[in-house]
Amino acid sequence: MNEHQRHIDENKQVVCVMLASMSPELQRQHENMNVYIMIMHLKELFDDANRNERYKTSKELFRCKMKGGSLVNTYVLRN
Repeated sequence: MNEHQRHIDENKQVVCVMLASMSPELQRQHENMNVYIMIMHLKELFDDANRNERYKTSKELFRCKMKGGSLVNTYVLRN
């Protein structure tokens, strides 16, 4: 019984910290959720944006090639 109560108390603390770090709009959306549902909802909201950003960054990195005969320091400073 004590373990269960401790688990509930810790979840409440985590929810409070997460809500405090969010914008007011996100706070209103998540104020009545438990920590697990909140995390899943945030993943749904932001995972696609992160995936797209990682893809764009990877694409730029893989296209970044040094031209033959150029100096390494010039190439590094340019990028």
